[in-house]
Amino acid sequence: MKTIWKFQMEITDDVQFIQLPQGFKFIHFEMHGKNPCFWAIVDKRKKLCEYQFVITGTGQDIPESAVWLGTCLDQRSSSTLVWHLHHLI
Repeated sequence: MKTIWKFQMEITDDVQFIQLPQGFKFIHFEMHGKNPCFWAIVDKRKKLCEYQFVITGTGQDIPESAVWLGTCLDQRSSSTLVWHLHHLI
C-alpha cells in the first residue's frame, strides 16, 4: 500500500541518514516550522533502506554524487536563506 510520509531534516553541513522504503518517490521539500522537511510517496510494504541526503545553501559546494531533489526558502531570519536538498547516490 502506498502512502505519503514526511521526513524532518536539519540544516547542517553533515550528511543525513534516513530510513525509507525502497523505491520511494520524492514529491516536495519546504520549511515546516523551524525545520526543513521533505515528503515522499512510499510503499510501506517495501523493505526499509538507509539513504543519504545533504542540504546545501546557495553558493555552497555540492558533493559529486549528489542528485538535486528540491529547493526551499527559509524566512526565519531578516534575510531569506535558500536551501537545496540532494540525495547522495
